Amino acid sequence: MFQDCYAVILQLHLIRKYFRDAIPLIGTEGSINLIRQLMQSGRASEAEVDIWLTSIATSIHRPSKAMITAIKVIITAIYLSHADYLFIITPFEF
Repeated sequence: MFQDCYAVILQLHLIRKYFRDAIPLIGTEGSINLIRQLMQSGRASEAEVDIWLTSIATSIHRPSKAMITAIKVIITAIYLSHADYLFIITPFEF
């Protein structure tokens, strides 16, 4: 019984991984918005977002205006989170 449950859990984990790896390769505005939603809700790691953005940069050759706007929101959020971090630690770096 335990082995059966473990096998199902392992399959679900692999399905989740394959799905998440494929999100940026879909190359639509919807996939970019899904990345943004996963990032904003904290359900995506920073490394995962970096991989997604790299994939988007290499796989989407003619983005629409809506796609560029969606990507801009993601990049702005990443920049602001890093800027806040730098602002907080800068006074202590003497």
